[in-house]
Amino acid sequence: MQQSNNLTGADIGDFEKMMAVFAVIIQSVISFVMNSNPPIGQQFFFGGIYETVKFSAPAFIFGILYSTTRTHPQASIIEYPQFIHNRWHILFVPTIW
Repeated sequence: MQQSNNLTGADIGDFEKMMAVFAVIIQSVISFVMNSNPPIGQQFFFGGIYETVKFSAPAFIFGILYSTTRTHPQASIIEYPQFIHNRWHILFVPTIW
């Protein structure tokens, strides 16, 4: 019997990354709304949402780490330099650009 190993399906890390990107988009929309001088009650409401979603970066990082550890279950610290060498174009090129 063949055993199924579902390493390509979406996991909680992928959903975390999706929600973090959505939060960043919401920040831009809220900034646009706040520049239109809404009433004080709406400013308070949108300001509260903005303060909540501005902490989306840790959620995005958690999503990346969770997905990486799930898709590389047999990896060890000794293999980390080789992993970075194989992924440098994915990890560092966007940062440099």
